[in-house]
Amino acid sequence: MPNVPFVVKVICKGTAQQAHPKRRLARYQWAEDEGVWVRVDQHGSEGDWFPYVTAPGLKAAPRTTLICPTCEQQHVYDHDTLQAMLRQGAGDGALVL
Repeated sequence: MPNVPFVVKVICKGTAQQAHPKRRLARYQWAEDEGVWVRVDQHGSEGDWFPYVTAPGLKAAPRTTLICPTCEQQHVYDHDTLQAMLRQGAGDGALVL
């Protein structure tokens, strides 16, 4: 992916039964050195990572749960699915959940 100068915003518009104004859940930016979209609104915080223990030692996985504070809907994705959705959302500048 080329050097992307913008940020993809992940937003929630509520549910079909209870819509609400768009609410930003997260912001991601392309990290050229890592080759993935990384979260930039809380980058480096403990809330961005799930640490877990394996036989070889301690590991961490990126956070993939996005919770809307307005409708309290939880959006949960595995890393690869979220990366694909962010790539697609980059064309529009936002990913609507």
